[in-house]
Amino acid sequence: MLNSMFGQAPVIYTKSFLQKKQHRLATSKIGLTAINSSIIQHFINGLTFPANKHEVIGRAQINHAPDNVMAFFINRLPSRQFRSAADISFTVFVSSYMFGQD
Repeated sequence: MLNSMFGQAPVIYTKSFLQKKQHRLATSKIGLTAINSSIIQHFINGLTFPANKHEVIGRAQINHAPDNVMAFFINRLPSRQFRSAADISFTVFVSSYMFGQD
């Protein structure tokens, strides 16, 4: 009766399903058009702070970041200590604003 009145029942997704879907979108050539804070958060997940540039790059490699994200971290992040993921995101924002997206 409920299905006929309102259409199909809502679909409930698990957290792991959504994380896998986000990873697939983030690593696809079509889905990753710009580096943003969500993409950064995904690929530095598990990083302990404070962290330097090399630790950020190492964590991104462990999390299987695609080539364009790795190139962005390697070429655009300054060599310094980052206090948080928000600190990295802000640095990426400033870099994108000043130099444009790759």
